[in-house]
Amino acid sequence: MVGKLSHACAVVPHGRTFLRRLLDLLKGHSSKQSRYIRLNKECKCDIEWWRSLLPSWDGVYFFDLPTWAPVPELFISTDASGSTGYGAFYSGEWFNGVWSPAQCPLTFAFKELFPIVLACYTWWGRWRCRRIQFACDNQSVVVIINAGTSKDRHIMMLLRELFLCAAQFNFKVTAKHVPGKENGIADALSRFHMQVFRQLAPHAHPTTVVLSPALLARLNSQI
Repeated sequence: MVGKLSHACAVVPHGRTFLRRLLDLLKGHSSKQSRYIRLNKECKCDIEWWRSLLPSWDGVYFFDLPTWAPVPELFISTDASGSTGYGAFYSGEWFNGVWSPAQCPLTFAFKELFPIVLACYTWWGRWRCRRIQFACDNQSVVVIINAGTSKDRHIMMLLRELFLCAAQFNFKVTAKHVPGKENGIADALSRFHMQVFRQLAPHAHPTTVVLSPALLARLNSQI
């Protein structure tokens, strides 16, 4: 199985991220040991990522063709407030929400990544075959997205969702750090400062994008 998935990684975007732990298990297993290798929880989650992707993926991936320019085509701003909630803004559309009881004690990096995942599942229909760059004022989250991995299991859960969405709908995700003072629109959304948001984005749509209850429930169930 690992051999076949390793071959598939040549064309599956971010596939290496979800094969690394299985390869590490093989490397740490000698022939003198039992022929059985016990899979840990993270490895089982990585296998489930492949099981979710492959039946729905069309096998087409364009982004590494030399004719494509390396400049991202779309920019989306997101932000999170540690005690209040999260927000995202894209092309006049926006959403925000409050943290669930299960999310409140999680790391700030998780909270910054959460609205990015929601944005991908909300606007993927307009992002096919395009490069998407998220503007984020948290440097650690920028590094995590661009590296495609983290030691935090909750963050890895979000990365699996992020890259699964990107692979299924054929767009590429990167992140760019922006100073907090330049991320005022998303910051106002995350804090529910709606008057400030309207002043900063006067052309924004009058009503929020409705987030999928099923998606929110699924992400909460994995915590």
